[in-house]
Amino acid sequence: MRKNTYFAQLSIIQIMASSYKVIIDTLSNLDLSPINEIFLNDKILKIVHAPREDFEIFYRLFKKLAKNVFDIQIAAGICDFGKYLSYSDICSKICLVHIDKTYQRSDWLKRPINANMLNYAIKDVEYLEPIYKVLQQIIQDNNLQNEYDKQIKSLLNIENYIINVQKAWQKVRFNNHSESFIHKMKIMAAYREEQASTIDLPRRHFISDEELVQICQYLPTSNKDFENLKLNSRYLSKQKYRTQLADLCLAIQELGE
Repeated sequence: MRKNTYFAQLSIIQIMASSYKVIIDTLSNLDLSPINEIFLNDKILKIVHAPREDFEIFYRLFKKLAKNVFDIQIAAGICDFGKYLSYSDICSKICLVHIDKTYQRSDWLKRPINANMLNYAIKDVEYLEPIYKVLQQIIQDNNLQNEYDKQIKSLLNIENYIINVQKAWQKVRFNNHSESFIHKMKIMAAYREEQASTIDLPRRHFISDEELVQICQYLPTSNKDFENLKLNSRYLSKQKYRTQLADLCLAIQELGE
């Protein structure tokens, strides 16, 4: 889960194999290397739903991505059930079961986890295998394997899980697409990404997109400049970050941007 941090935090791992069900408490200082061995074993099929955030966590832990993965969200989209469906929606459409989402937004980092939450958590994996069998049959019957392989290959592209500050500007919402402004935004967005990941804070909690746009527009180089902008980020009231940003703004000005 990811709430007030840059990096998603691992709370529990739910696994089901045949009739065997288990929930692993990852906050109990357990050795997770056996889980990694399963992930890397290409003879073991891992059936998952929208695992991007999970894979981010495991890549950060083990520097490798899972092998032999079947993502039911990708497959459901290819099979015309609908794109980017939630797990509960897929369960409803394929298994005709209703998944109670009451505990979806609960604090899964809080201990102990109550019995109702544990029951909800195990249902997250209970229907994966029957859903897989239905979707895999549809893919096979309709010659959709190549399209599925193409999309799963994209999901497992390791570049997706490496922090690339040079591309951070693409995640910023702004309207000025002039070459000069984009150049400034690339510099400022890279700075935001570096700092946010260093202090493990969501990028927009560190500096909002709107504030980043203002900084690119006005290039503040002094405390007075920052105060005139009336920025709301509490981090931009700290001298450390003002100085770093002012240095970047001065460098941009010296280049004549």
